Amino acid sequence: TSGLVIAATAALLGACHSGNVPESDIVPVVASVTMDLPEPTSSPLAYFKQAAGDIATDDLVTFDLVLLPLGGMQYRGFTLDVQFDPGKVQLAGLGGGQLGIPTALGLCPPGGGTGSDPCDPGCAFNLTGSNGANTIGHLFVGVQLKSACLSSHIPAGPETLITIGFRAAARISIMQEGRIQLVTGPGNGDCEILDNNTFGTPTDLGIPFDDRNAAIVTN
Repeated sequence: TSGLVIAATAALLGACHSGNVPESDIVPVVASVTMDLPEPTSSPLAYFKQAAGDIATDDLVTFDLVLLPLGGMQYRGFTLDVQFDPGKVQLAGLGGGQLGIPTALGLCPPGGGTGSDPCDPGCAFNLTGSNGANTIGHLFVGVQLKSACLSSHIPAGPETLITIGFRAAARISIMQEGRIQLVTGPGNGDCEILDNNTFGTPTDLGIPFDDRNAAIVTN
């Protein structure tokens, strides 16, 4: 669960205590993930998977958003709308390192924008501000290959679109309170895999998204 690009912007309740409570009486919050089993195998599909190596030892959990492609499919972008209760769950960060945020389409700068290479993707995230994810309870992600990059992305097999980390901001005993939902449906502004071979308006390829009823629960 290390290597996350941004820290949660809200103080965690499990780390707070009043002066008249003995420190030895404070029970640290340990978060874990629940989701539907078994893991999907039919394609095409994008779905949540608990990130490899994510062990329930602290208040942080990480999800990989995995794409199961059809053979020979290609795409140039994706958008996400991830909904959660910011009173119970807080975005902890987008998986990556100091140099940026890895995605299936390339490396995104930590704050969004684009790199200098013609095939670096253009990226947008609502990480901070009055419309930041931890304020409104929606994480919006947009990643798109630039028109200067003439080749679309062709997956060689199942791949991780992006990794997302969350922290438990309170104790969560009811699964519905800790739900991490992928918003899907007709129209724009939800979760979509996009292509634009003519380099015009991106087109939704109609690939379904499955959050597998993912939720965070705590001890």
